[in-house]
Amino acid sequence: MKALIYVFLGGGAGSIFRFMISNYAHKLPMAGSFPIGTLLANVFGCFFIGIFSSLFKENEYLKYLLVTGFCGGFTTFSTFSMENITLW
Repeated sequence: MKALIYVFLGGGAGSIFRFMISNYAHKLPMAGSFPIGTLLANVFGCFFIGIFSSLFKENEYLKYLLVTGFCGGFTTFSTFSMENITLW
């Protein structure tokens, strides 16, 4: 049960950060119709997954919080899929 709470909290925080990055990225003049916010969130999220996975090998609850929760919420595949459909 403790692991679920960590994933829940991390996922909420990751989703909020993704929302903030997407809103900021859409205001950039170079953004246009390309979903640059999704690109940035997924690139940074993959980078953080690698960093957090190597830093927190021993502490599984920090991995639940940061890798599964935060990075999972930050790099949601559903947004990536929806934006690919709208680009089509």
